[in-house]
Amino acid sequence: MAKTVTEGFKALDNALKLDPQVDALAKATRSIIDEILLASGWMALSLLQGSYGRKTMYPPLKDVDLVVILPERLAYLRPDPMGPAVPLPPFKTRSQPPGGCQESSSIWSPRRRTLFS
Repeated sequence: MAKTVTEGFKALDNALKLDPQVDALAKATRSIIDEILLASGWMALSLLQGSYGRKTMYPPLKDVDLVVILPERLAYLRPDPMGPAVPLPPFKTRSQPPGGCQESSSIWSPRRRTLFS
């Protein structure tokens, strides 16, 4: 049992942390997405949002919200509600899970070809 309030909060924080392997996979997946979108010219910047981005998500990890900022050359897509969705088809048809993730993994769905579903 915690002796101080600080120790109590530290114990609670430790109890609510994500599994380090799951956290590492989420970070690696974000890096893969960033790399692909930057290399293809579809992204200027990405930002984590939501509970994972704020580090307030408690297990199990269900999703990671990523905001993708389009580059200036694609500014014409910004006002169109479906414009920013143009880069998504390559991810919907991806045939292989990201590196290090087995298709039998509970966080990779080969049926939907998505992560964390």
